[in-house]
Amino acid sequence: GNVGIGTTPASDSKLHLYSATHGADLIQKFQAENDSGTVIPFYMRLNPDADTFAFFGDVDNSLVINAGTGNVGIGTSAPTGLFSIYKTGGAPEMIWEVAGNSGARNWGWRASGSAWGDFQLRQGSSLGGALDTARITILDGGNVGIGTSSPAQPLHIAHATDAFIQLERVDTTVADNDAIGAVI
Repeated sequence: GNVGIGTTPASDSKLHLYSATHGADLIQKFQAENDSGTVIPFYMRLNPDADTFAFFGDVDNSLVINAGTGNVGIGTSAPTGLFSIYKTGGAPEMIWEVAGNSGARNWGWRASGSAWGDFQLRQGSSLGGALDTARITILDGGNVGIGTSSPAQPLHIAHATDAFIQLERVDTTVADNDAIGAVI
């Protein structure tokens, strides 16, 4: 049968929780012991005033879904975009881990956490490792660096052994006023 807590059972759900206190969050707590005997709590919270549903553990606002906008947030109670990541202190980052061979590495995006928010595409030295190498950097002023995290020009390319740029045109047909292999 269906169960109702704070209300009569709803016919469309097995468990129906209801809080009659206006403006009060409805919080559900789950907890279990891990293999070491430590109790790990996990919560779900419905905030009717903010129109949000959140999942969190020891850190509040771990994952928030705004029912009114469809926005999803990590680390924020009020996601402002379709997918918002917020971190107080330090640099928020998104990491992609692709396993499958011995040379697999982490890749990720990172905002610098500075007042103006530089942005980087970074690579880890190992699968599961920290994102320790900046491959592409975009500074708040618009300078782009490849191989440098502090580009001094609009496009700054740095490499330990060479800094050649290769531009290749694969279509070898010549149209009016085209030059093949020319540097302009």
